[in-house]
Amino acid sequence: MDIRTSTDAEDTQEHPLVCVHPETGEQTLFFNGTYVRSLRGSDLDSPAAVEKTLHWLHQWTTHVRFTFRHRWRNGDVVIWDNRSTQHVALNDYPGQRRQLHRTTVAGTPPNK
Repeated sequence: MDIRTSTDAEDTQEHPLVCVHPETGEQTLFFNGTYVRSLRGSDLDSPAAVEKTLHWLHQWTTHVRFTFRHRWRNGDVVIWDNRSTQHVALNDYPGQRRQLHRTTVAGTPPNK
């Protein structure tokens, strides 16, 4: 496996918390508890209040009612839209090889 690091990986990016999906027109929450570190423009009055809100958002976006668990079978292909979906790979398939082919489609950055 070839792992290439980038100095850009630590750059800070700013995105709106609520975006409009460019294809569906629906509002979507643009949040990932691993990467979001602050909420600019919020009326939260302390770092502790921001941390509490970020924790709540993480709990909300990863709640079981919003999840889908795929049970893999030979030949399966799964495609998801990263503009309104979070994903995680679970390492619970002992003795099996995980193979991922990623395709990224050019598009617009998240917007309000």
